Amino acid sequence: RLVKWHLAGQTPPDARGVLTTLRENYRELGWAKAWQARQKNFATLFGGDWRWLLTPTKGEIAIFRRNNEASWTFRTLAVWVLGGPAVAWLAFRGCRMAWKSRRSVSSARAELESAGTRGGQTAAAAYPWRGFGQRHALAAAWVALTLLGWTAVMFFPRQTLVHQGSLVTQLVLLGLIASSLVLCSRWVFAALAAVQGGLFLLTWLPPPPPLTWPVHIGAGVLCVTMAASVMMLGVTALWARRIGDPGPIVPSRAVGLGDSAFQRIAYSIRDWWRAPRLTGWVVLAIAMLLFLRKPHALYTPQLWAEDGSIFLAFNDLIGLRAFLEPYMGYLHTLPRLIAWAASRILDPAWWPAFYNGVSFLIWVAVLARTFSPRLTLPGKPWLVLAFLLGPQTGEVLFNITNLQWVTAFLVLQQVLIARPVTRAQRVGDLAIVALVGLTGPFVIALGPLLAWRWWRDRNGANLTLLLVAGACAAVQAWFVVRTGPKFEFPAYAPLAFFEIVGQRLVIWPLLGGDLARKLPPLASAVIGNTLIIALLGWSVHSRSRRTEHSGARATAVAAFVLMMAAMIYRSRPDTWDYQNLVFSDRYYYIPRVLLAWLLVWEFNAKPRAAAWFAHTWFVVIAAVHLHTYIVAAPPDYHWPQHVEPIRRGVPAEIPTLPEGWTLEYRGRPQKG
Repeated sequence: RLVKWHLAGQTPPDARGVLTTLRENYRELGWAKAWQARQKNFATLFGGDWRWLLTPTKGEIAIFRRNNEASWTFRTLAVWVLGGPAVAWLAFRGCRMAWKSRRSVSSARAELESAGTRGGQTAAAAYPWRGFGQRHALAAAWVALTLLGWTAVMFFPRQTLVHQGSLVTQLVLLGLIASSLVLCSRWVFAALAAVQGGLFLLTWLPPPPPLTWPVHIGAGVLCVTMAASVMMLGVTALWARRIGDPGPIVPSRAVGLGDSAFQRIAYSIRDWWRAPRLTGWVVLAIAMLLFLRKPHALYTPQLWAEDGSIFLAFNDLIGLRAFLEPYMGYLHTLPRLIAWAASRILDPAWWPAFYNGVSFLIWVAVLARTFSPRLTLPGKPWLVLAFLLGPQTGEVLFNITNLQWVTAFLVLQQVLIARPVTRAQRVGDLAIVALVGLTGPFVIALGPLLAWRWWRDRNGANLTLLLVAGACAAVQAWFVVRTGPKFEFPAYAPLAFFEIVGQRLVIWPLLGGDLARKLPPLASAVIGNTLIIALLGWSVHSRSRRTEHSGARATAVAAFVLMMAAMIYRSRPDTWDYQNLVFSDRYYYIPRVLLAWLLVWEFNAKPRAAAWFAHTWFVVIAAVHLHTYIVAAPPDYHWPQHVEPIRRGVPAEIPTLPEGWTLEYRGRPQKG
């Protein structure tokens, strides 16, 4: 029935055979109408409304974009159609090569393998498309003949819709375009893949109508796009790595033309892991892992706590004077700078997206800086993973209120980084320390490490860096003493302190949240603090110090001690509730990461028992918390529906995160 229906136009069942139905129905239709139907079928291949491709309004996502991509053959490819010229170029080169050489593809590949080098690169590296153009030409011919055949056999007009044909056509066409782009220009491929990844999420991630997903995603679009595309980009880049051009790293095994794609990927990853370096693909991988930690902050952006009540509100209320306004006893230059920029370039409906998107990019930058060649640290990939694995409430992620907790690591990086050798490096180091120093109080806590760096290696660059850090620390200390809150705490309870520290730093990471609450407090104090003291003591032990990078270990231990001292002064953990693991989790984020770094640096320790212990500790933490890697999404308060008072600059109370928090918007000074 389906054959007679689509090919002969016979919808109701009847007793005639297929050939009889074809002959009689075409005789009744006539050649003129049959030709018109073929023309309409061919035009249908290119149908679809392209105006809604990048328009992110709710109705257009539900009605136009999804329906178009599900129905029209070339519209299904979306932005990939822009790669069509690459197919034509590659097919032309392949046909020209075949015409000139009159050789088979196999003999051409054999010649390329023995061609030697051209200016330091192999022939395959210089001409990565050679040996593939002819095959792409054959694939393009197959697609063209398939589409023409489909157009010819469908009886009714406008019947060449996706659901009435074979998906093989779309898959081959997509593969043809993508692989052609890789061989022509991996950067063009990366750009189109990134745009397509973001478009895919914009189209298919929101729930079906009625849509509740906010469309004001702002700067978060770029972050979501990178996360969606990184897997395809990374695999393709590794597969298409130029043969004979391994960069500064000597590969463990030569990659040959005969190796499979899986082998190429495995060799490339192994070579990179042995000598990590920062590449575009590494940045994309970091972005993907970060995005998956807290995706709702980017595709459903909302303000977090002081994002609105302090930084947004005071920016609108007093303008640039807000930069000199302390909060909780110190300055917050970076969050206020982000809030000021958002108010100058975007509508208020986009401000949460801008806040979270910029915070996300700062997170990516801090983690990516770990791979700087100036930082000669062992186990760099593991050091980056230490930021992501383990317990995490999501409080410090992707909001401007808590940016200080990740930017504090920039100060620690400055202690460990090599001396600058160029003017750009010197200016960059000073700018980083100045901005971070005026963004939180951590320059006070970690300042002694910069002083030790100058004392150990006295030179002008270290002295200038210390003077800038000292000036920032002096400013922040003045505000802490003069304007900081004065809390009245009860008498100090040492046992309660050790219980909380052991639980938050060791028991919770190793056993998970449920067991951390059920374990007796005394057991948490004994087990947790014993392991902490053992790890710190081993890291500075004489046997450990004889290994390489002992200075980094000592620096991490000193930073841990300094941060714990600052935390004790500021938050008095002995007054916390043992059962509430969410309360003030941010105070333990930096110490947990530093302990993870010390574990990573023992992976190659001697005796091997210490190395196995470090491996086990690290792996258990990662495994226990893997099922909670993605932070659960909070309620959506639909920020765009509440921003009209901000547009008009009049006071209002707006619900925002965390749950139960209210932004008390104070308004803007009115003219006159």
